[in-house]
Amino acid sequence: MRMWSDYYIRQFHEISFWEFSASADSILGICAMYSSASNTALTEDDINRLDSAYVPWICAYQRILYYYVNAREDIMTGHMNLTNFYHNLKHCEERLRFLAAKALDS
Repeated sequence: MRMWSDYYIRQFHEISFWEFSASADSILGICAMYSSASNTALTEDDINRLDSAYVPWICAYQRILYYYVNAREDIMTGHMNLTNFYHNLKHCEERLRFLAAKALDS
């Protein structure tokens, strides 16, 4: 994950490699582009802004929140959970607030 995300992290230096990887695991950006495809009023700038809002910010927020909600179940079943990369629960919650703010700003 780290090697793959390294190129993108240089573009989004405020996000960790696991947060960016989580954003790639979300289909929200694809759904937004698909639902926007029939809107002939959208300009190229609109599409670029939509893309930069979803990847990584909105998608990362959605997936990290998903992992946060499912942390206990993932521990019990042995599944990987990206919230385990945070120092502690407080750090995870701070990052969720940060990702939510970036999603709203974008």
